[in-house]
Amino acid sequence: MKLNLISPFNTVSYGYVGCYLFRELINLGVDIAADCIPNSRQFSAEPKFQNIKAYTDSFSYTFHHDAPCLKIWHQHDLRGFVGNGKKIAFPIFELNTFTPEEKHNLEYPDELIVCSEWAKTTVLRETNRKSETIHVVPLGVDTELFKPVESNQDATVRFGNFGKWELRKGHDILIDAFNRAFEIDDDVELIMSPHNFFLTEQQSQEWINYYGSSRLGSKIKIAKRQETHEEVYNIMKIVDCGVFPARAEGWNMEVLELMSCGKHIITTNCTGHTEFCNEANSKLIEMDDMEVAFDGVFFRGQGEWYSFKDKQIDQLAEYMRNFYNSQKKVNQAGINTANNFTWTNSAKKIIDVLKGGS
Repeated sequence: MKLNLISPFNTVSYGYVGCYLFRELINLGVDIAADCIPNSRQFSAEPKFQNIKAYTDSFSYTFHHDAPCLKIWHQHDLRGFVGNGKKIAFPIFELNTFTPEEKHNLEYPDELIVCSEWAKTTVLRETNRKSETIHVVPLGVDTELFKPVESNQDATVRFGNFGKWELRKGHDILIDAFNRAFEIDDDVELIMSPHNFFLTEQQSQEWINYYGSSRLGSKIKIAKRQETHEEVYNIMKIVDCGVFPARAEGWNMEVLELMSCGKHIITTNCTGHTEFCNEANSKLIEMDDMEVAFDGVFFRGQGEWYSFKDKQIDQLAEYMRNFYNSQKKVNQAGINTANNFTWTNSAKKIIDVLKGGS
């Protein structure tokens, strides 16, 4: 089977999706011709992805004339397919509505792949696409790297948050909930790993100052940017519970990675991560109302996301406090979930789509 694959190949979320799917499709015997989205060629230094650059360097004379083309990219730019086969787009989005430009792009490819049932429902509601042209292919986790670890035995309880600084991810209310949940004498830490390539140094520093100047600022640790997934894993190993109060998510890769490590999860019961977060493996914050999605940086009112009120912040604080007062145990339900969401399974589902399946 031949495939033209167009994707970012770098160390941000879209890029890791491209890297892992490239690797797994190759391992499953797919003859791939790969091209990199312009301005996204900051290739990962990890050895398991080292052959990607060679593939993309030769794309101009190795792409397959008659093969389908899979493009992994944003919904506002789904042009530029290669070859005479089917055009298949794989966008990952967070909001429940699309702009006219996005709708136009989403209706162009022959078929769409999305990573959750929530995403498929959103596309069906917002566009004129037929259900049979939309395929759900959940993303994965590298279970060989993100291995379960025993719970930390020291007294300090460590909460962690991974993912770029962003209002959408609830970083504005996470510190509020942390301050509501704990006192200065509590043996607790909040580890933040939120590097964002797309913010200026000043914007990032404003977030750091916001956390550091809070009542419990002395209990907050800001991790430096991790260059590889191995470095991410080394931080996740020391966390006891991941906290992700997201207003909207396309997938939330770090939650699944923490589950694979056996860590507990507190997150919102909405959007993309509902594909794998449930009452068995997570503590879910119930979200009621929606508001205009606006942060003045990435979102400027082009849709809606869920809103946090005191009720949701108090529920988050209660979950954190309850975890603090509980025994540290491995999240076996989370491990079981992660084992069902491997990158190999994702690649197999893509192959099914290429063969004409659902």
